[in-house]
Amino acid sequence: MAAGGVCFCTALFILLHHSATIIVMRMGMRLRAASSTLIYKKSLKLSRASLAKTTVGHIVNLMSNDVSRFDEFSTNVCYLLVAPIQTGIAVYIIYTEISYYCFVGLALLLLFTLFQAFMGKLFSKVRNEVRGIQRAHFLNAINLSVYLAAPRIILFACFMAYVLTGNLLTAKAVFITMSLFNTLRTTLMTLFPYAIAQWAELMVSCSRIQTFLELGEMEPKTYNTKGLGVLAAFPKINAKPKVIVNNISAKWSEGSPYSTIQNISFNIKPGDLLAVIGPVGSGKSSLIMSILNELPVLEGSIQTVGTISYASQEAWSFNNSVRNNILLGSEYDEHRYRQVVNVCALER
Repeated sequence: MAAGGVCFCTALFILLHHSATIIVMRMGMRLRAASSTLIYKKSLKLSRASLAKTTVGHIVNLMSNDVSRFDEFSTNVCYLLVAPIQTGIAVYIIYTEISYYCFVGLALLLLFTLFQAFMGKLFSKVRNEVRGIQRAHFLNAINLSVYLAAPRIILFACFMAYVLTGNLLTAKAVFITMSLFNTLRTTLMTLFPYAIAQWAELMVSCSRIQTFLELGEMEPKTYNTKGLGVLAAFPKINAKPKVIVNNISAKWSEGSPYSTIQNISFNIKPGDLLAVIGPVGSGKSSLIMSILNELPVLEGSIQTVGTISYASQEAWSFNNSVRNNILLGSEYDEHRYRQVVNVCALER
């Protein structure tokens, strides 16, 4: 009966192991893809104030390193549940063979498991240090030596305690004890600590991703597009203002005690030309960012009618043709395109 149970469990393992591995790997891949999509969409919605709190390198690190933790953890997450169950069953079987002397080996096994976890923390501290390469190899050699010697030390201590107390050691008890302790060694000293370490790294990565996703976004704004064309409108008598700024105050950092711009009011009608002058750092660009809804307004209000064309003081272009850099994904209208090129003095 016992032999039949062993054969059945072995066949079940062969049939289900790889299928289960594929399922959990697919789950990890989907979590990674979903997290990457969230980060990508969030990066397109960040306001200027939020962009000041992060960097391109930080975003790249989130999408390359942190999201990969889902793939790594998914393949070992099952051992967080399997290891305690497997340990309990194995200890019970060994207990039926050599009585309470099995706890001698189990105690040593737990000590070696704690040692493996401690060595893992040391590896995490020195793995990014160039000068620590030699130390890391030394620690790795110690860790590997302990892993290879652990089953022999555990079995020696367990059997010695059993024999020295006057018990007769049989071949059956030796075989069963060795088999089960070797199984527990792989689970408790390798897979279980590795799963815990990956869980800790995943929690840190999730915390960083959550912090990024909680950054402020640009607030959607509705524009009245009536009456605005490519060319500048001619002045009209009694025309309604197109931009109304009413006593606004704003600042980039929420923790700053001072506002970047304060108590600014003006109205701009069609055909008006408004020049904002001032020394470096006086808030000229911040005022424009407020009108564009890139800088959140703390006090006051801003009303705009029509679409807004913004020429940044920092030149940029993406890797494509000049036409596509001008269209920016809009439908090509030859007449309108030539008007824009003419107005911007881009004709040859």
